[in-house]
Amino acid sequence: MNSKPKNNKTEKRKKAKLFSFRYFLFDFVKLTAALPTLIALRPRWHYENKEAHKKLRGAAMTVANHQSYLDPINMLLAVWYRRLHMVATENLFASHLGNWFFRRMLCIPVDKENFNIQTFREVGKRLGEGGVVTIFPEGELNAEKETINTFRAGVVLMAMKNRVPVVPVYIKPNRHWYNRLHIVIGESVRMEEYCGQGAALADVERAAEVLHARELALKLYLETKLAKKRKGEKNVRKVHGRTDVREDQGV
Repeated sequence: MNSKPKNNKTEKRKKAKLFSFRYFLFDFVKLTAALPTLIALRPRWHYENKEAHKKLRGAAMTVANHQSYLDPINMLLAVWYRRLHMVATENLFASHLGNWFFRRMLCIPVDKENFNIQTFREVGKRLGEGGVVTIFPEGELNAEKETINTFRAGVVLMAMKNRVPVVPVYIKPNRHWYNRLHIVIGESVRMEEYCGQGAALADVERAAEVLHARELALKLYLETKLAKKRKGEKNVRKVHGRTDVREDQGV
């Protein structure tokens, strides 16, 4: 008898969250830019395993390598079915227009040189509301296409504090603008499995190393997969008598 009103309240909260004016600009930009972005980037999603293929439900964090200014867009494509609250450099919020725009795009300002408690609390607030927070734990844009810099420990602390899973995502850097975008989504990780509450700084840093290792594993997974595909295409061309094998440019 009491379950019906409770379910109605739950449905109302879901609808309010789904259609909230707070998300109007974010949803508008995302929807209007979707088709041209898909045409331009031609994204292809890869999944580490069946578990990684499951859609994110509830609060979570996503992390990724950061080697292009397009990575925030790439992450929106990676988790296309959720609104992402991205941790972004506070420089983007310096002007009145920038502050207005990026806050309405659900971004969370952070001082890259001095990670403060305000950012930590804001991340906790968004996660407490059931949101998905995205962070690039290298801390800055990495110009080296072949490497992934060490992950900073802040992401581990945030995940532990809010007891949410962390989903590693690898974005393949492209050599040319016309190359196809490849995104690898990994299985979620629970940071508390590697260091519990009240863990020492060394334990937190080791957990960040584990997360970094997972990112490197996704990179290797994609490289192996694409190498096998290139080898298969090379064999097919040989069967058809073609020896002018060209370097792959957009697998």
